[in-house]
Amino acid sequence: MTYVLKTDLPEIVSRLGEEAKQFAGKTIILTGGRGFLGRYFLNVFAALNANVLEAPVRLIVLDNLITAGNYGSESPALTTWSFLFTMLFNRLVLMKT
Repeated sequence: MTYVLKTDLPEIVSRLGEEAKQFAGKTIILTGGRGFLGRYFLNVFAALNANVLEAPVRLIVLDNLITAGNYGSESPALTTWSFLFTMLFNRLVLMKT
């Protein structure tokens, strides 16, 4: 069972068009990267790296894994990404200006 429809990836990449090339060589921070949409983004960037971009996108993926589910806790076999487990506390900080 998979969480990404393989037929979605070519369509998403083609609809991004020439503008997707602006990601070449960039580093992107993806928050919630192990959730449902985040996993799609990981696979889209992997497809862009493999088929479109001259220089790969480097992904830094942040997630606390609280709602990631079974698939979210698995590490995908991608070479241009780093995963950082984050645990953020709900805290409001007020600053005087």
